[in-house]
Amino acid sequence: MADFIITIRPEPDASRDVDWLKRYQVPTMAVPVMHAEQQPFSLPDAAFFQAIIFTSRHAVTALANLSKDESLRSLPVYAVGRSTALAARQAGFDRVVSGSGDGKGLLSILTADLRQDAGKILWPRSTIISFDIASRLDEFGFAVQQIPVYAMTPTANHSADLLARLAACSSAAVVAMSARSMTLFSQMLDSQEFADQRRIVRVIAGSASIAAVAGSGWADIIVAKAPRRSRLLAIATLLHRRRGVLPFAL
Repeated sequence: MADFIITIRPEPDASRDVDWLKRYQVPTMAVPVMHAEQQPFSLPDAAFFQAIIFTSRHAVTALANLSKDESLRSLPVYAVGRSTALAARQAGFDRVVSGSGDGKGLLSILTADLRQDAGKILWPRSTIISFDIASRLDEFGFAVQQIPVYAMTPTANHSADLLARLAACSSAAVVAMSARSMTLFSQMLDSQEFADQRRIVRVIAGSASIAAVAGSGWADIIVAKAPRRSRLLAIATLLHRRRGVLPFAL
């Protein structure tokens, strides 16, 4: 079971998750372990590029905040998942293709759609990356220009409310959609000498790699079959309502 759900995504995604789960009467707490900080950068001419890769909503925001260039917005955009694709459309990008939610799925779409001789691919990204799609595209002969446009900075200590709630409950679940956020959440518990609270927390991981960095000591680790936000939140809802009795297809 899970008395309440913990979402550790950065804002505004954490609040969006809380709102989503509240619609299904699932008690939820937002504990964003990181926040996005835009970095200074300059953009080359859009004429050099055949497409743009967006692997996060924060990259969309950073690029949209800096550039009003309509020629840039007319380039084909390949977004890692549906929420990033939606953010790109809302920012005025005309042609947006959505991936399945992870970098590997996006890679197969890019190599099928694009040509090596049609120009570079622009990848505005975080200063720290978990999946190096540029290196993988290089193996297929594509040139990618990477521009770090934002940094994910660990959030200052805000764990008191969470620790009090964990102490008052018998079970909880944390939704983890990135390896780094899962690592920071684990470190937060350890730094507050609450490592033993892992035994009442189930981890709902978006991928096997996220599950791997979670480590041991948790009540359970559930790996979703697809790294989609909607799937992870659906698992969280079922976990709360069914007291841990989950369907086979996660």
